[in-house]
Amino acid sequence: MLMLCRRSIRTALSNNEKFDCGGKLMTNSKKVFSLLIAVFVLISLASGCSKGDGDPTTTTKKEAETSVQDAGPLANTTKDDYEYSVDSNEVAITKYIGTENKVIMPDKIQDLPITKIAEDAFSGNKDIQSIIIADHVTSIEGSVFYECESLANVTIPSGVTRIGYSAFARCTALTSVIIPNGVTSIEKNAFNRCSALTSVTIPDSVTTIGDFAFLRCFALASITIPNSVTSIGESAFNRCTSLTSVTIPNSVTSIGASAFEECTSLTNVTMPNTLTDIGQDAFPATATITKE
Repeated sequence: MLMLCRRSIRTALSNNEKFDCGGKLMTNSKKVFSLLIAVFVLISLASGCSKGDGDPTTTTKKEAETSVQDAGPLANTTKDDYEYSVDSNEVAITKYIGTENKVIMPDKIQDLPITKIAEDAFSGNKDIQSIIIADHVTSIEGSVFYECESLANVTIPSGVTRIGYSAFARCTALTSVIIPNGVTSIEKNAFNRCSALTSVTIPDSVTTIGDFAFLRCFALASITIPNSVTSIGESAFNRCTSLTSVTIPNSVTSIGASAFEECTSLTNVTMPNTLTDIGQDAFPATATITKE
């Protein structure tokens, strides 16, 4: 039908005549334009009804499956005392919603290992006094236990490789902590204002002690900095007023400004001769510095 219309129109135009699709002569030129419009409408309708790869509304099964696979981690789900998310068959605890003051984290949820404690998961909890972190956990993210004011004891599993910024900041009841071998950096503010902290074990896997990491740890009387540490950040031990002596190992190449400032009991500092990058007011004026 479309081919016949097109042929009739071409013939009519070449003879300076006007025909409809049945071949009848038309003298009114307006009818030709009406016929042309009708033909284009038919062509458009025929194209619109066709089904092909160019149809933007068509979604194949493969595309649908791909979109599901690319959807990312599952949204927060609740199980017992925890909110959590799942990504790549691993669980991240996103929020503790329990009421226990002595917490023993499960190793698995839905038969999947808990490998991460997400940012702020326990932050601001005033009731928790002790916690044993799940064995499969490798990462303690930022501010996880921030301002857990009653937290006195924490057991960190050996597989942990990251303790994030402000992870234990303002845990004012925390008395001791053993950082597992595998952690490479004590991040910024990690133990800031842990005012009751008397003992901390830093493993020889740590290379960096971040800015303000142990700021205002008033009860910290001694600290052993391993020979793996290369830098001590700004105000890292500022106002640790119980520190009496400190030995800086040969591995350290830089000490930030005010690193040990206002450590009012610090009288003896031993450091290597090779250490020259020392920030302003790194040590209190009352300290005797010995270079070896």
